[in-house]
Amino acid sequence: MPNAYRNESHGKYRLLHYTKWSKGGGIEVRSRLVVIAFPSVKGEFGKYAVRYQNYDGATWGGASFNSHEEAHRAFLEKYLDHNRSFRKGNISHLPGIVK
Repeated sequence: MPNAYRNESHGKYRLLHYTKWSKGGGIEVRSRLVVIAFPSVKGEFGKYAVRYQNYDGATWGGASFNSHEEAHRAFLEKYLDHNRSFRKGNISHLPGIVK
């Protein structure tokens, strides 16, 4: 998959950090947790968000941050919190961090 995506709410964005894909199944789509950088009004990448992403590249949920460090910290916390709720074997479990 490419490193640059488009999303209706953010426009073009860059993928900075991400987990492995969930297994998905049934009505549950494969997804992962990501940190994205998206452009400000001036078109420079400088805003960050922690969101979920489906296999087609669409993102949803999450929160925005003003610094990469804040977003990365929130990503790690969200990953741990997510997997406390969706343990190994659950179709929503995120099996690891890739980058």
